[in-house]
Order: sequence, then structure tokens, then C-alpha cells
Amino acid sequence: KVRQNFLADISNFTALTKLEVLDLSFNPIQTLSISSFSRMSDLVKLNLEFTNISSQALTFGTFAHNGNLSQLDLSYNQLGEIDFNIFTALTSLTHLKIDGNNLTEIPYEKIKIFFPKLSMISISDNDWNCTYLAAMIKHFRQSNLIVFVFSNKRVLDETNVDGIRC
Repeated sequence: KVRQNFLADISNFTALTKLEVLDLSFNPIQTLSISSFSRMSDLVKLNLEFTNISSQALTFGTFAHNGNLSQLDLSYNQLGEIDFNIFTALTSLTHLKIDGNNLTEIPYEKIKIFFPKLSMISISDNDWNCTYLAAMIKHFRQSNLIVFVFSNKRVLDETNVDGIRC
């Protein structure tokens, strides 16, 4: 766990090949190279929350060697869109957190195709349209996905769907 260490460059972590848990949260990383996690095939949990990662930082190959990854946290970054095709190797993913980005839509109808083992998704604090958000949550529930809302992020006094602001 190296959270809150003002790390902008994580290239020195690529040699940690037996690492199973890596918490890089609250560091000003901004960019990832295609080899950032390529030697970490044992990685099970990766936290990239509040690391200023943009949509352009997530490219094909970034997670190509992380087939054991079960938990991925991309919350509170600069993601305006997410191409889930980038995550094709993540067939073991059970938990995905994408809260607090600038997302307006995701290919939610195909979520179980991208992540067949996904059981929990966290989507609060994005720029969802209420009708879209309601349809997405309904689909997730029909797919037996838990839509997680951290209690202090649940909104009740503004327009929302099941406590998620829209």
C-alpha cells in the first residue's frame, strides 16, 4: 500500500512480479504505460482511486496480463468514457468501482459479457441521465449485480435513482 505518497511515476513497481494487492490511490499518477502492470500476473486487487487517470491513459494492453484481477477501483479519476474492450483479459473481475468520474454512459447491456464473474459495481457521482441510470440499474439487478452505494455518497435530497445522483 503506497497510497498518498505523491507518486507520479510507477515504473519502479513493474518489477514486483509476485504482488497480489497494489494500492496506488491518492497519487498524481495521471498516465499509465502499457507495461505498468504487465509483469504482475498474480495481481488480485488494484486500487487506482484518485490518481488523475484519464480515458486516454487506459489503452489496449494495459491490463492484458492481469487475468487474476478480481477487484479494480478506478473511482474519482478523469474518465469521460471507458472502452470495456480494453479489459478483455479481466475475466476474473468480481468488483468494479467507477464512481466519481465524468461518465454519462457505459455499455451496461454487455457488462456480463465483458466481466462474466462481476458481482458488484459502484457507479455513484457520475453525470448520468436519470432515465438512463434507472434503465442501467434495472439491467444490473436483472443480471444479479449488486449496485453498491457507499452510505455517505447516497443522496436523498436531490434528483436520484436509488440514492445515486442523476
